[in-house]
Amino acid sequence: MTRIEAAFALLSIVFGTQVLAQGSLEPAAGPGPTMKTLDQVEARIPVSASGTLDAPGSYYLTGNITGSIVAGADNIDLDLNGFTVFGDSNAVIDVSERKNISIFNGTITGGLTSVGGPHSGRILMQDLRLLDTSRSCIYLTDTVAPIVINRIYCDTTLIWGIR
Repeated sequence: MTRIEAAFALLSIVFGTQVLAQGSLEPAAGPGPTMKTLDQVEARIPVSASGTLDAPGSYYLTGNITGSIVAGADNIDLDLNGFTVFGDSNAVIDVSERKNISIFNGTITGGLTSVGGPHSGRILMQDLRLLDTSRSCIYLTDTVAPIVINRIYCDTTLIWGIR
C-alpha cells in the first residue's frame, strides 16, 4: 500500500466515506453554443452597388460593381471580397478628407485614379490589383497621417503609379 492509499484509507476511517464522494458526473444540461457567427463577432455591411459608405463600419462587396465608391465617413473597412470595382469617374474609390480607411482583397480598374483624394490619412491598402487607370493607381495629396501600402499590383497607368 502506497502512502497516498494509506492516507485515503485513514481519512475514510476517521471521516467516513463522504470524504471520497465526488458528486454526480452527469452535466446539469446539454452543452450550449460555442461558436459565434461573423455578425456577432464583427457586423459587416454588404455592398452591391456603387455609392457612398456614409457610416463607420466594416463593408464587403457581394459581387462586381461598376461606378465609384466614396468613403463618406472615417473608420471604414472595405473588403472587396475578391471582386472588381469597374470605375467610371475620377477616383474609383474616393477617400477625400477621410482617415482610418482600409481597402483590401480585390481589383479596381478604370477611372482616372484607383484610390485617391486630398487631405486623407491613416489609410491601409492591401492585396489589391489596380489596373487600367488613365492617371494613377494611387493619388493621395496633402496626406495628414501614415499611408500603408502592402502587396499592391499596379499596371497600365498612363502617368503615375503612386503619388
